[in-house]
Amino acid sequence: MKDILNNWMKDNQVRITSPVIGAFISTWILFNWDKFLLLFWGEGKLAERLNTFKETANFSNLQFWLWPLIVALIYVFGLPYLNVLTQKLKRHSDLLRHNEVIGTDIEKEKKLGELNEQRYKSNPENDYIGRKIKADIEKIEADSKTANAEAELRIVEAEKGKDAAAKIKLETEQAKLDLEKNKRVEEREKQAHERAKVLHENMLASARFPTVYEYIQCLSDNLKEDDIVISLNAITRALAVAFGFKSCNDIVRDPEFTLKNIKELSFVAYDPGELLDELKNILDDEGTNVISESELFDYVIQLFEEIDHCKFISSDSISDEALEYFVENQFDITQLDELSGPMAETNAFFDEVDDPQVISVSFEQQLQQWQVKMTCLVSGTNHEDKMFYGDTINVSLTVAYPIALGGNGVGKPEFTDISGSVYHPE
Repeated sequence: MKDILNNWMKDNQVRITSPVIGAFISTWILFNWDKFLLLFWGEGKLAERLNTFKETANFSNLQFWLWPLIVALIYVFGLPYLNVLTQKLKRHSDLLRHNEVIGTDIEKEKKLGELNEQRYKSNPENDYIGRKIKADIEKIEADSKTANAEAELRIVEAEKGKDAAAKIKLETEQAKLDLEKNKRVEEREKQAHERAKVLHENMLASARFPTVYEYIQCLSDNLKEDDIVISLNAITRALAVAFGFKSCNDIVRDPEFTLKNIKELSFVAYDPGELLDELKNILDDEGTNVISESELFDYVIQLFEEIDHCKFISSDSISDEALEYFVENQFDITQLDELSGPMAETNAFFDEVDDPQVISVSFEQQLQQWQVKMTCLVSGTNHEDKMFYGDTINVSLTVAYPIALGGNGVGKPEFTDISGSVYHPE
């Protein structure tokens, strides 16, 4: 039991001697000393004093516990920082005082040195004054020489600056002259380029105009022979819509509208309904009834027959043109790489191709290309020494006509989208 009590006392002693607890107890007693005095030595009986103590000693009374706790925490945790701040301020003041003392000693020593110097100067047996005057004169002369040297150096630098400024001015003037010269050269080159451009455009116009004029002149002469007179603008517009141009200015200014390019066309294709509507609009804008759109259409057909530079056909005839092109080039089809595989699966030679059997033809108009899709059967010659695997292949291809001039001038065709397979009749 004695050991237990001793351990308990040691534990409580540690807790009581804790800085926070000790500070709290001390401040708590300071804030509440009057309550204890009234409890022990106040008037009235002990029970009355106990009741009075209980009424005041509760948690609603902040003075009983909160303020002592705050003061204890400030004392424990804030007081060390306050001590550090005090030491810093004290050290600063000590340094200031020390510096002031040392400064005072330094000033005293300086004054003492001046006093000794004056005593040394006033000694009649000392030649200090002569040496001092001589040293002052030498210093003045040295300063004068230094000032003169610096002045001469500044003069030299100023002269160099003038020379550099003059050089820069000359270089600037030369640069301006070179710039003006380059501008004149560029201007001459630009003018020469413009002249060459205009000359080139004139040459192109000269190359185009005879072709356009030939068509316009021929159509105009055919109309005059039948006593039909319409304006040059209407004739040019009719020619423009035949070739698929949007306006008469487009056909006149198009650099591609030359005799050479027209002769390289496969044909000029038109849609009959659209062409008749365009011709009617031209005549309505002209405000004339001397000729109908169907009659003007016949004159346009006659124009292309007389000027036999290229064929003028209906779009319905493009499929026939494609079939004709296919027949003329049927042997070349068998030499295409796309059909080498299907031909190798047969036991036939395709050096001599019989007339192909066309199964289907369909026409499709694209933005810059007219296409004729075809399927056909191409037969070869049987190989007598081999087992029969088939002598015919089913070919699918497209004959593509690119738009080469205006909207209706069609260029040279080519085969595209070629595929094939061995044909096995049922």
